[in-house]
Amino acid sequence: MIVWRGLDASQLQAVQKVCEPLNSAMELVVTCQQGAAGVQLQRHDGQATLTYGSTADLMHGAAELCGRAQNEPQFELQQRPRFKVLAAMLDVARNGVPTVAMVKQMIERLASMGYNELWLYLEDLFEIPEEPYFGRGRGRYRQSELHEIAVYGDQFGVTVVPAVQTLAHLHNALKWDAHMAVKDTDDTLLVGARKQLNF
Repeated sequence: MIVWRGLDASQLQAVQKVCEPLNSAMELVVTCQQGAAGVQLQRHDGQATLTYGSTADLMHGAAELCGRAQNEPQFELQQRPRFKVLAAMLDVARNGVPTVAMVKQMIERLASMGYNELWLYLEDLFEIPEEPYFGRGRGRYRQSELHEIAVYGDQFGVTVVPAVQTLAHLHNALKWDAHMAVKDTDDTLLVGARKQLNF
């Protein structure tokens, strides 16, 4: 069993989730402390120290520690970030819409690798009460679900960014007769149309 010290309840829950697939029956006491940007790990038999800069660094460091500790009773590791933002994009607008649980699992995996941003390409898969055709027949995320995903990401140090198109790539939204007045081509808005300003 791994005992984590120096973490608040939210951090502890996130670290345990990130390490869940890597955990074994090893006995280890890990002292965590915030420091400079990046990750610094030291393990000497049953004791380890994890120094991290950000929440994303903490998640990556915890995953790195859990992975290495299974086979290496002693090691030291120091990593410094080369970029302020390490981002991934998940296109949820193609094929089946991923469940909230699946997006949360993606956040956990990304956090374990040190990512600190996830862009969700939504196209028309978000709820707008005045637009009943958005996501119709395909599924969509309610506002409360997108909020839940964003809050979950914060717990792991991953900022969730909703990505939408504002002019084109709107095939699924524009395929409905209700949107003919704002449609130029199959997937592009009609620039200059008065109704397009309210779309």
